[in-house]
Amino acid sequence: MSKTMKVKKFSKDVPDFKIDNKGDWIDLFVERATISENTEEAIEYNQGFKDNDFNEGGEIWYNKGDIVIVGLGVAIELPYSHEGEIRPRSSTLKKTGLLLTNSVGTIDESYKGDSDEWQGVFYATRNGMFKRFDRLLQFKVIKKMVKPTIEYVDTLGNENRGGYGTSGN
Repeated sequence: MSKTMKVKKFSKDVPDFKIDNKGDWIDLFVERATISENTEEAIEYNQGFKDNDFNEGGEIWYNKGDIVIVGLGVAIELPYSHEGEIRPRSSTLKKTGLLLTNSVGTIDESYKGDSDEWQGVFYATRNGMFKRFDRLLQFKVIKKMVKPTIEYVDTLGNENRGGYGTSGN
């Protein structure tokens, strides 16, 4: 069953999404970037940041220790009872030295206003650069978790598996 997703582009230049049968993930494209050299200010979300222009080659340069916020140039209305899960592409750290600060970003279905731009926040582990419309992040749409009923018990009554990080063998 197909679910419809409304996508508002912040610029006509933002590439269209490509959905194919090769995988479940959809690439996101960097439309703009904001960089802070002051990590303490960066922790106060969006304080001390200013938009940086891409140079004539369409590049943004950053230094080790910078906080880099990328605007992905889209606002999306997800299907009812679904959420978006954003992760870095597997090559992002290797190619750029950028580490997504929250490992996985979750966009819930209520984040759907005309100015609710999807973004990613990175920590720069080394000096580097990326270009406008590079694919640093990807996402997939997943059904939201069913809210469980909670029952507190003294014992679960199951066999122990062997501890954290083991297969039990």
